[in-house]
Amino acid sequence: MELTLENLVFFIKKEIREEKEILSKDRLMEDLNIDGDNAVNLLHYLENEFNVSFKDFDFKENFLEEWELRRLSIKKYLI
Repeated sequence: MELTLENLVFFIKKEIREEKEILSKDRLMEDLNIDGDNAVNLLHYLENEFNVSFKDFDFKENFLEEWELRRLSIKKYLI
């Protein structure tokens, strides 16, 4: 598939099974709640579908890891 904004939005919407409209300004973590293992999987699918590489992408700088998400979830229930 050719990497265009339209194709990218379509692909992300299909992969996360999102019913609402996804806008080009939407952020994966903050707006679409994609983080942890879901973010890792999405990046892997994007690499395969669009023949791109995230080899130099700093995941920890942009997303929380699964263990961090669990810790935040536990804290939320304790407060």
